[in-house]
Amino acid sequence: TVLKKMISNSDALPKDISRDVSVALINGSEQIKVQNFNGILKYGSDEIVLRLKKQRMFIRGRTLDIKYYNADEVCICGNIDSVAYVGE
Repeated sequence: TVLKKMISNSDALPKDISRDVSVALINGSEQIKVQNFNGILKYGSDEIVLRLKKQRMFIRGRTLDIKYYNADEVCICGNIDSVAYVGE
């Protein structure tokens, strides 16, 4: 829509909000919070896979656990070894 294009081209809003992209906040190697995700595709103690808008995010490590999640954010704790994106 015209309004969505105007908002996404505006410098008034942060790009993560105006362009509907995911934001990953990593706290050391023990916690990652992902905002604006579309779902959890895989959940295991050594790998968690999230569906983002155009990508998948692979979080690998040991003793991984989802501390909480809601419609806006997921928080993953444990010993995080790597974070990788697959897709565009």
